[in-house]
Amino acid sequence: MPYSDSNKAREQRARWKNNNREKVRASSERWRRANLGKVRAAEKRRYYSNPERRRAQQRMYAYKRSYGMTIEDRDAMFKLQSGRCACCGVADPGVKLRTDHDHNTGRVRGLVCNGCNLAVGYIESARYRFVLAYLEKHKCVA
Repeated sequence: MPYSDSNKAREQRARWKNNNREKVRASSERWRRANLGKVRAAEKRRYYSNPERRRAQQRMYAYKRSYGMTIEDRDAMFKLQSGRCACCGVADPGVKLRTDHDHNTGRVRGLVCNGCNLAVGYIESARYRFVLAYLEKHKCVA
């Protein structure tokens, strides 16, 4: 039966590739160098064929690089917070929640609205003391 023979041959090739990974990698690299024009053309086609997918991948890699977490982790955090700001609790669907993280450790603390994100940034940088002094000077502090 030719079908079972082709399956057997496929399994045998897969086993050989698995046992000879270095040879396969070296062979692939030689082919890639010899056919660089084809490789680049295929990469270019893939790059421009689906811009939405490319943007999603770029966002995913940037998020992982910046915060050490995936978009799925962020979505889970959003769900855990019930879509509310972790700081003030606002749940306005029009408000985009930012990823708040400690700039010293890089650890993500939660998702916060833009106002709270700015406030946390000022408090962390000790600028709030200047703001309090300014308000005190102008008698705006109750």
